[in-house]
Amino acid sequence: MAFQARQEKPHEVRERRFGRHTDEQLVRAIAWLLSNMVLMTLGHPPLTANEENRLAYSGALDAFNYAAELAPLEEFFMVETLTSRHGGQHSEKK
Repeated sequence: MAFQARQEKPHEVRERRFGRHTDEQLVRAIAWLLSNMVLMTLGHPPLTANEENRLAYSGALDAFNYAAELAPLEEFFMVETLTSRHGGQHSEKK
C-alpha cells in the first residue's frame, strides 16, 4: 500500500504556520514588520509592540485603511520613534 500525501489547502497551510488568526491580524503583523524594516533601514530603532502602542497602531492603521487619513499613522510613527529613541520616555518640550 503506497503512502498518498494529502494536498493542503492554502488556509490550512497558513493556520499550521501562523496559528488561527484573521486576515486582518496577519495584515497588521506584516505591516508592523515592514514598518520596522523601513525604520531600521533609515537608521531608526525598531518599534516595540506593547499593549498601549498596539492599540494606537491599530487605530491609526484603520484610519488610513478606511478613510485614507495618513495623519494619524504619521503621528503614531513620529511619537513611537521618539519614544524608542529615548528609552521608552515620551519627550516633552518645556
